[in-house]
Amino acid sequence: IDWSSWGYNRETTLSGYMTIQNILRELVTTVACNGNILLNVGPAKDGTLAIIFEERLTQLGQWLDLNGEAIYKTRPWRVQNDTLDIWYTQPKGDNEIVYAIMLTWPSSSSSPSSSSSPLQVTLPSPKVSSSTVVTLLGVVGPPLKYVPLPSHPTGLVITLPDIPPQSAVPLQWAWVLKLEKVA
Repeated sequence: IDWSSWGYNRETTLSGYMTIQNILRELVTTVACNGNILLNVGPAKDGTLAIIFEERLTQLGQWLDLNGEAIYKTRPWRVQNDTLDIWYTQPKGDNEIVYAIMLTWPSSSSSPSSSSSPLQVTLPSPKVSSSTVVTLLGVVGPPLKYVPLPSHPTGLVITLPDIPPQSAVPLQWAWVLKLEKVA
């Protein structure tokens, strides 16, 4: 997770390490493109791990505990990504589920509605049906509301829950929408 070294480098400063957001971006884009990822965590000469390595691995583990179904045993979907910050995966053997992994939480300025309206995210590629169900992994409650993208054969606009991502522990760093019964 050191930007410039495959081993332990005691001279590395904090800015020389990947943030958890950097690590998740690397993980998500690699998996969505059918790749494999190797994170190198070099131990010190006495075999111990630097605290920064422990922190990043713990954070990655926390995120995977909640969102791992969008990563493990998945394959690329027919569309890898719609935007720079939304990537897709699909469970192996299940063509009716798609995961849309958001690397940034939409802001009110990126939502097609006004700032007083609920936040929305547009996914141009999934084809919805009358039985489509959308949920946000880690959020307990009813499925999310959505409408098909107007004037397009595919796509949908999803209304996100009213929770600020910075305070919605354990929802942080990247968020996963699970779309069931889509093509």
